[in-house]
Amino acid sequence: MKKVLCISLGWEQEPQLRILSKRADVKLYGIHYNAPILSGISFEEVITGDLRDLTRMLSFAERVRPDAVICDEDDYGAMLQAVIAERLGLPGPRIAQAQLGANKFLQRTRAGEAGLKIPLFRLCASHNDAEEFAGKCGYPLMIKPADNRGSIGAAKVNDAAELRDAFFKAMCASPSWLVIAEVYIEGEHFNVDGYCEAGNPRPLGVSRNIKSDREIVNDSLVYGDVKGELRDRLLREGERTALALGYNFGFFHGEFILSSSDKEIYLTEMANRGGGILISQLVLSQVTQLDLVTRYIADCLGESFAPLAAPSDHYVRIDFTSLEPGRTFAGLRDQSLPAEVVKVVPFLSQGSLVPVVENGAQRHIMVISSEREAERIVRIKESVQNAVIYG
Repeated sequence: MKKVLCISLGWEQEPQLRILSKRADVKLYGIHYNAPILSGISFEEVITGDLRDLTRMLSFAERVRPDAVICDEDDYGAMLQAVIAERLGLPGPRIAQAQLGANKFLQRTRAGEAGLKIPLFRLCASHNDAEEFAGKCGYPLMIKPADNRGSIGAAKVNDAAELRDAFFKAMCASPSWLVIAEVYIEGEHFNVDGYCEAGNPRPLGVSRNIKSDREIVNDSLVYGDVKGELRDRLLREGERTALALGYNFGFFHGEFILSSSDKEIYLTEMANRGGGILISQLVLSQVTQLDLVTRYIADCLGESFAPLAAPSDHYVRIDFTSLEPGRTFAGLRDQSLPAEVVKVVPFLSQGSLVPVVENGAQRHIMVISSEREAERIVRIKESVQNAVIYG
C-alpha cells in the first residue's frame, strides 16, 4: 500500500483527488489551508495551516514518509511539493523551478538572460524606485508584487497620481515586500498550457484571454479559437520559455502578450504548475482529449505510463460572472443548464460576503463550457446569476 501526500485539498484539486480516492492501492494523507476540505474523500491524517510554513509541513511529511507527494494549480502548494519531493527523494518539481515560478524578479532575470522577450522592468524596494523607473520609461506601467499570485496587488498605472497607491498595495501583497514595475505592453493576451513528458516540456493548448476594463483580471479564457501561424508561434514560445526556465516535471502555464506595436510575443510569466481554476485538472484535458491528470498521478508515483498521443484542439471556454457586492452568498439552486456547460464553480463559500472584484482571487462564479454563441453565453451567465441564493 502506497502513501500519497496530497497538498491543497480544495476544489481545484478535485479531479486528481477523486481519481486517487478510487485506487485500492493507496492511502491518502493531506496538507491543507485552514479551509473546508473537499467532501467525499477519506484521508488517513490531515494537517492544516499556512502552506508557507515549510518547517512545520516538512516535519509532518517526514513523519508520514509518503511514497509520493502531489499538488497542482497552487503556487504555495507547488513550492511545498518541491521542498518535500527534494528532501525525501520523491518524484516531483525541484525547488529551483518552484522559486522561478513564484518570483517575478527571478523569472524575468532568467528569461532575459535566455534571450526571451520580456517587458522592460525594475525591482523596486521603495516608491522612489518606481518613480525613477516611470521617469525613464513613461506611463502606463504595470505595478505588481514581486511574489504573489492571482493578480493580487497588481495594477495598471496611468499617471503619477496613481503610482503611490498602487505601489503600496503591491508591496503589502508581496511576502518579500518588493515590487516589480514594468512597461505596459498594449496587445492581445494569451495562455500557453503544457505538460512535461519524460522531462521534456510539451506545449498542448493555447487560450485567448479577454481582459476586464481594468486590464488585470480575465473576463474569459477561450481555448480552441487561436489557429494557424499565431498558434504555432505561441506554442513554440511556450516550449522555449519552459526550457529556458528548466521546467521538467508536471504541468506548466505561461501567460504572453502579442504586442500591437511590434507584433512580438512577450512573456509576462510562466508557472511550473497548472494554471489554476481547473485549467490543467479539467479544461486542458477537455481541449486536448488527453488523460493528463492520470498521467500526472503516475509521474508523481513514479509509475510507467504510455507516451501521450497527439493532442486535439477542441473549443472550450471559461467565463466569469459577477454577483452583487456586499450581499451574503448562501449557495446555488439546482438548475437545468444546456449540455454545452461542463461545470459551474462558485468561488465563494456559504455565508461569505460577495467582494468587489479587484484581482483574480476575488472572482465570484466560473462557468466552463463549449458554447460558441455570444448571446447564449450571456443567457447561461444570467441563468447562473438567477440561481444564486443570498443570505
